[in-house]
Amino acid sequence: MSCDLCHFRKEKCVSDTDANQCQRCVRLGVRCTNKRRLPRLGRRPKVEQLPSGTCGLLCFDSNGSQESLLGATAPSVSAPSSMPDLSRRRGNEDTDIEQALVTTMAGCSPYPVFRSHMLSVHPLGPAFYLLNDPESFYRVHRRFMIGRSFNDIFQRAIWAHLPRANGILLKAYDVTFTTWNWEANRRKTRSEVDASLASECLNFLRQHRFEHPGDAAALLMFSQILFVYHINMHCTSAYSIVRSAMFTAAPHYEELLMDKSLDPITVTPVLIDTWEALIRRELPSVRVSSSTRLIIDRTVGLCWPLILLLQELCDRSYRQKCAFPNYIDREYAYRDVESRIRNWEPTIPDGFFDQYPPLVVDTMFFQVRIYRAASLLIIHRLRHRLGDHDEEALSLSRIISSEVLDFLSWAPEELRHLPLGLPLLVAAIEDREICMKIIPQLTVLNRNQELLSQYVRFIDIVWEARHQEYGGLWFDLIDSIQPPIII
Repeated sequence: MSCDLCHFRKEKCVSDTDANQCQRCVRLGVRCTNKRRLPRLGRRPKVEQLPSGTCGLLCFDSNGSQESLLGATAPSVSAPSSMPDLSRRRGNEDTDIEQALVTTMAGCSPYPVFRSHMLSVHPLGPAFYLLNDPESFYRVHRRFMIGRSFNDIFQRAIWAHLPRANGILLKAYDVTFTTWNWEANRRKTRSEVDASLASECLNFLRQHRFEHPGDAAALLMFSQILFVYHINMHCTSAYSIVRSAMFTAAPHYEELLMDKSLDPITVTPVLIDTWEALIRRELPSVRVSSSTRLIIDRTVGLCWPLILLLQELCDRSYRQKCAFPNYIDREYAYRDVESRIRNWEPTIPDGFFDQYPPLVVDTMFFQVRIYRAASLLIIHRLRHRLGDHDEEALSLSRIISSEVLDFLSWAPEELRHLPLGLPLLVAAIEDREICMKIIPQLTVLNRNQELLSQYVRFIDIVWEARHQEYGGLWFDLIDSIQPPIII
C-alpha cells in the first residue's frame, strides 16, 4: 500500500528492498508514514444524533493513553493552555482541513492533542507532513531561526494553532510551498505559480476579525507565512500583510507577549514592523510597552529590549517629521534614546551558555553589536542631512561592514540567515563600495535576485542624490521612491 504522501500526490510509491521509507520521502527528507484510514466496505452505519446537554472529551497524551475525562456543556469546552484549543467552533464554517487535522494529529503528532467525535479523514497537503516531523520542520524553517535551538518551541507554537482559523494556516503553508519546485530544488517563476491560491488567503486576512487571543496569534503566524510567499513572488505588499495582521491583533498583543510559548510567533512581526517604521519615519503598527520579561527569540536573539528602544526612536522621528520638518534643532530630539541605546547591554539569563551551543551564542552577540551600531547610525542620519558629518557616519558604517565580514568568515550556513537587511542598507548609504560587496553574500538575498536588485537600486538612487547635493534627510527620499523589502 502506498504511503500517505504518495497517496495524496496520486503517484506510485516505490520502496527499496527492506527499506522503511519510500524513495520519494527519502528524496524530500520527510518521514514516510502510512496512517490513513482505509475506506469502509459495506453499508455505512447509522449515526445517532449527538446529545445537546452535557458531553465529554477524552484527553490523550502523545502516546495515545487515556488521561482524564473532561466534562463540559456542548457549546463550550475549555482545553488546557498547553494543548490545541478545539473549543471555538463556528458551526458549518469548520472546513475539511480542520476536521482532518484534528483526527490525523491524534495519530501522528508528537504533541498532546484532543480527540473529538470528528472522525472523517480527508487528504492533507504536503504542509501537514512537513510540519509534523521535527527534521522536516527545521529544513522548512531554518532560514527563519538562529539554529536548531529554537526548532522545538517554534514547532510547538505552530502546532498549537493549526486547528484555529478553519485550517487556514495549513492552506497558507501549502500556498507558500507552491512557490518552490521540490524536485528540482529551485524557486518557481511567477508563470509557474497559480496566484489565485494566494488571493483566497489574502481575502481571509482582509475579512476576518478575531476576539480571542489565540485566534490573534494564529493570524500573526498566517501573515508571516504569506510574507514569505510574497517575497518569493517578488511582490511589494509583503510589509502591508504583516501590518494588517498586527493592526487586527493589536488589542491582544500585550497579552500574547506575556506567553513565552508564543514568542516564535509574536516577536518577529514586531521586528519587521519596527524596521519599516524606522526608514519610513512612521509610528509602529503596535507599540509594545516595556516588559520586564526576558525574551530570547528565534530571529532577534538577545535584542528584544533594543527593539523596544527602536520603537521609541520611531515615535521621536515621526514627531519630528510631522511637527518640525525644517526645524534645525534635531540634536536634542534623540539625545535620550540615543544614550540608552549606546549604553544598552543584553541581560544574560542563568543557564544561557548551557542552553545554546557556542556558535549560536556567538551569533547572538554579533547580532547585538551590529543592531546597536545600525541604530546609532540611523540616529546620526536623522540628525544630519545626507553628506553632512560623514566622518562619524563612515566610522559606524565600517563597524557594521567589518562585523558582518567577520561573521561570514566563521558562521556556518545554517546561521547565515539572520535578518541583516537594515544594518547593511544604512551602512551602504555611507560606504557604498565595501557594503555592495557584502550584500550579495547574504543568504536571504543571493537566493532572490530580484530582491537583491531592489536593494542595489535603492542604494544607487540615494548615492545619486548625494552626488547632486541633496539637502535633506535620506529617509525623506522614500516619499518619492519605493524602498526594498527589509529582511
